[in-house]
Amino acid sequence: MAPKIINDEDKQQRQQVIMGAALELIRSGGGVGAVTIDKVVAKVPYSKGTVYGHYSSKEDLLTAMCNYCVSTLIEVFAAAIDFEGSTREKALCLAYSYLLHAQSDMTRFNLVVTAKTPATRAKASQHHTEEHMALEDDLNRLFCSVIVDAIDNGELTPKPGMDAGGVAFAIWSMAYGTVALLQDQVERCAIRESQVLEVAYLTHTNLVLDGLGWQPLDNSIDLQALTRACHQRVAPQIKNHGLHKP
Repeated sequence: MAPKIINDEDKQQRQQVIMGAALELIRSGGGVGAVTIDKVVAKVPYSKGTVYGHYSSKEDLLTAMCNYCVSTLIEVFAAAIDFEGSTREKALCLAYSYLLHAQSDMTRFNLVVTAKTPATRAKASQHHTEEHMALEDDLNRLFCSVIVDAIDNGELTPKPGMDAGGVAFAIWSMAYGTVALLQDQVERCAIRESQVLEVAYLTHTNLVLDGLGWQPLDNSIDLQALTRACHQRVAPQIKNHGLHKP
């Protein structure tokens, strides 16, 4: 008997269900270590062969999950980048949309770095590894386009030896670190005990942008109005990106 041929829509739905099952295993308290192909198969209405037909290994599945998270962030950034205002305000809107995306699902936020570990990269398929690199390039291009515009119109003059990519990394590393350290899943030490994630995040973002000399400086921007407008702009994209449960 010839194998059943499925269309792209059915294929994507299967992948969503499989990734959703893996996500539930992670959320159960065991982290990525709780994910095995056998455990995923036990939670989905598909055979082991079908699951392996989509993902060659646990690491390949985790990489695909990371890719899904990055692809949803690209859509969020695409909505945020059309914010009407200065390039400084656009950068703030992009940074804030990253926070909103992370807060919508901290488990998936933490998963993104998994694709970067040597153990995962060594066992992920070439297809999903190349997909990850392409998605990351698309994400970087979106953010860097605002930085290039700021440089071109004189609102930002990079420090010596720093290009648009360096500026983007400075902002992203601060943003990722703040969310990672102040999320609820992380036990807080004394120095972090009084920190409120959103307040600290916006404060740190403006400190970095001020340090880069990105005009106009912090005190000339209505931050509350900006974050409200940004939330309205990106919330629909974030709401529609949940994985299907098995």
